[in-house]
Amino acid sequence: MTSEGAPPWRGGLFLRAVVAFLALPGVVAFAVPFLLAEREGHEPVPLPLGGALFVLGTIALLGCVRDFYVAGRGTLAPWAPPTRLVRVGLYRFSRNPMYLSVLLVLVAWAVTFRSPALALYAVAVALAFHLRVVYGEEPWLAKRHGNAWHAYTAVVPRWLLRLPTFGNRGRRRGVSFGEEEKGMEMTGIPFEVTEWSLVAPTMHPGERGVATWRTRQCGAIRVRMVEYSPGYLADHWCSKGHVLLCVEGELHTELRDGRTFTLRPGTSYQVADGAEPHRSSTAVGARLFIVD
Repeated sequence: MTSEGAPPWRGGLFLRAVVAFLALPGVVAFAVPFLLAEREGHEPVPLPLGGALFVLGTIALLGCVRDFYVAGRGTLAPWAPPTRLVRVGLYRFSRNPMYLSVLLVLVAWAVTFRSPALALYAVAVALAFHLRVVYGEEPWLAKRHGNAWHAYTAVVPRWLLRLPTFGNRGRRRGVSFGEEEKGMEMTGIPFEVTEWSLVAPTMHPGERGVATWRTRQCGAIRVRMVEYSPGYLADHWCSKGHVLLCVEGELHTELRDGRTFTLRPGTSYQVADGAEPHRSSTAVGARLFIVD
């Protein structure tokens, strides 16, 4: 059951999560290495490194499985994937911590048994994971989750863990995803309140429809409240950088490389000057707050 408040164990989801764990990482990370080690006949060498990697990888793996089940309302199996994009726990620092956890366990097997075969197996699994992620999972996730996926990939790396940053007083920044916070430089602007309905509008025809701008110039920064009429389509590809927030309606933004994004009230985008030409349209009309 995938409704917001429904307990995730209903509808057999818990059983499917257990079966998925046993059938996938249970086999790849534990059963196959055990059989390889038995076949080679190596005695385990009790090294602290191997034991630490095994425990760390197993704990991290179980945590990822839990996040899929609780936060994602699904399992790690392709036949019962999460219905929500998982961005909690270790998924704040890597988009694929479950695969990294499995690889830690495989390295632990190779170190503990000093086995070249187990080391080669770990390399083969790592390559298989990478190909699956790049050519299978990521295109599917982009199609399923759209803007949320693109926003997530912009701040969280595919593989390498990114440590969270801390503010000047040691406070963790809740939405930084490990990126250092940087502020816009704003100088020579006194405190003012803008009543946008009193700002004189200017009309800007598009290829279809009209854009109505209400503009304030604050030093070097332009601030606008923009309304697009229903059916509006911009008449050019824009290379100017913006921070744009959708206030009302629905905005479709197309990039010249073919990607498209849909913004609804409460969602925004940002793009640098000259970075990616873009063009906007709307079927139902939109009101936007833009800083550039």
